[in-house]
Amino acid sequence: MYLSRDQRNILRESSFYAIYSSLTLSLIVPFALALGASNVFIGFLTAAQFLAIMLAQIPGERAVERVGKRVVFFATTTLARLLWMVILLVPIYFGGSLGVLLVFFFVINFLEYFAEPGYLTMIAEVVNRKTRAWFFATKNSVKVLFNTGCFFIAGYYLDLYPRDSTLGFSNLMLMGVIFAIIASYFMAGVTTKTEPRRRIHRIRDYFHLRPGFVRFMMFVVVFNFAVQLASPFITVYQLDHLALSYRFYAGLIVIAMVTRVLSQLHLAKICARYGEKPVAYISVALTALIPLVFLASDGRPWMLVAAHMLVGFAFAGADLTVINMLFHFTSDKDRSFYMSAYVVMAAAPLVVAPLLGGWIADNVAWVLGGIPLVFILSAVLRLFSASMLWRIPGKPKAPMGTVFLKMAEFHPEKGVHKAARLVRKEVKRFKW
Repeated sequence: MYLSRDQRNILRESSFYAIYSSLTLSLIVPFALALGASNVFIGFLTAAQFLAIMLAQIPGERAVERVGKRVVFFATTTLARLLWMVILLVPIYFGGSLGVLLVFFFVINFLEYFAEPGYLTMIAEVVNRKTRAWFFATKNSVKVLFNTGCFFIAGYYLDLYPRDSTLGFSNLMLMGVIFAIIASYFMAGVTTKTEPRRRIHRIRDYFHLRPGFVRFMMFVVVFNFAVQLASPFITVYQLDHLALSYRFYAGLIVIAMVTRVLSQLHLAKICARYGEKPVAYISVALTALIPLVFLASDGRPWMLVAAHMLVGFAFAGADLTVINMLFHFTSDKDRSFYMSAYVVMAAAPLVVAPLLGGWIADNVAWVLGGIPLVFILSAVLRLFSASMLWRIPGKPKAPMGTVFLKMAEFHPEKGVHKAARLVRKEVKRFKW
């Protein structure tokens, strides 16, 4: 399918952003563990990220309406990405202070997501509705492809240092900052529409949203809470409880990422044919199995591989369908407003869930205790959130069994070929 100049720039930006993310955000939990963080602090660190995301949305959306999406995006993201220089210096100049790490991680995420309504609006302007599922599948595939290779190399690099050393993390974060600036350069090449004069939304408008959007957000809130209740502690479980090496852990993450790449375009075709709703239901239901498989693995390598393959496939479907369903509830006139409302409500449970998960892991013991109890609670809530999808407007275009069989019969070699071909084309087009 033909890609416009703006769409190619978005894909390039996604590629370099993926490298930046894998060298900074993806390493923040292992970095904190190397500094001696506890389960409770990991919960606070994760909660701080999503609290920043939630608090940034309303002022970010109002800034977009007043100043313009391009100004807001480039001013805040550039500052946020440069502030990673402070975090990488925490072990050197701040005595490994977890408090300094927490504060600056919060500020970085606040600035990064202050621009999120404008960023999503810029993308929506250059992608029409008919090709949206295909474009986002391609964007996610390219992003994960770069993330995969970078994270795999990072895991091997970290194993060159002692396990309690933070020097490797600091070096990788410095490289991440460089790639982040390059990502911003490509986003600057995206042509956006002239900002029309529009009504400035007020705080009370957030309490008068469309009924269909409210039902959709009820599902998102419960699902995000269920996922984030266990998600930070899956990393803790593997690195601390199972004592995996950084190299093996990175290899498992790569398996999940590769599975996600192979699944994206296949699932996009199914969404285009049968609609997002049945694909979302099956994908969300599959995510309920993830913490249970990790719990049953007991460190067995083949089960850890199976768990990460399930992570890649299930979240490929969940992420793709949720973002497409979100765009169905917005229009050009109020897109930035509804995007900010979405992120605020979606981020709220992400603040509470890791704090609750960390507290349960350290203090609660019923039949089970610690992280295993957190995993079981997360699985139950994920399955419950899948049932909430039926209240969202829209009828499935085929029986659920038919859609499930279509999802299961994909050919991974086609995903590899398409993703590699797209990257090869972009490399040839790029003017060094």
